[in-house]
Amino acid sequence: MLSKTQLTGVSLAYLLTMVIGAFCLDFGGKWIKEYSPHPVLTFISQVIIVVVTLGLLVKALYKVLYKITNGILPKVRE
Repeated sequence: MLSKTQLTGVSLAYLLTMVIGAFCLDFGGKWIKEYSPHPVLTFISQVIIVVVTLGLLVKALYKVLYKITNGILPKVRE
């Protein structure tokens, strides 16, 4: 069972992760689209930005959740 403080921390961590992700994807996508002359290169660059952003944010979220909940979250499936 998580305490109220831990639940608040977990909720804020998820919210902050979503906000940062949305900002990075929106800003990065627009920036690449502005400077890339070819639509195929733009698409490939945007896919790379999505994959990298999601990978980094998920890894960071897992570390934060582990620290906030003292190892209760995230549950790792084996």
